[in-house]
Amino acid sequence: QGVISDSGVLCPLTEGRWMMVFTDQRQLLLLGDSADRLDLSTRQSTRVADGADYLLAVCSDRNTGGIFTGARDGRLRRHATSGEIIETGARWEVDSAAGVRIASITAVAFAPDGVHLLTGSDRGDIALWERDELRFVGEVRIGDD
Repeated sequence: QGVISDSGVLCPLTEGRWMMVFTDQRQLLLLGDSADRLDLSTRQSTRVADGADYLLAVCSDRNTGGIFTGARDGRLRRHATSGEIIETGARWEVDSAAGVRIASITAVAFAPDGVHLLTGSDRGDIALWERDELRFVGEVRIGDD
């Protein structure tokens, strides 16, 4: 378990990294090696599901309740509002002069059309994904390569 101390410091719930998403005014969902729900009024947490290793990015849609995470393994994941992983996308592989490599997803955001997600990698790559099926659409190229 993890708690918020009297001084307001959030104490880690897991050994690894975790991402935070507000699910409502009094609940904070902590995603990492596990999924934990933190009640801000009582400062107590409860483990609600298994998580994923090395999550690096998170975004949520308040209209649909959708929560999406990106990880070092190059996969985009959809989570239920409870924190459980309900879908995992294909691995993002980037073609480069040195060959194919897995892109660590370090940023996730909704595209303006609301139908797609954009992800960024640790090396500056940008990819477009279809939100409902977590289907990789392609890479966004900026400038001349």
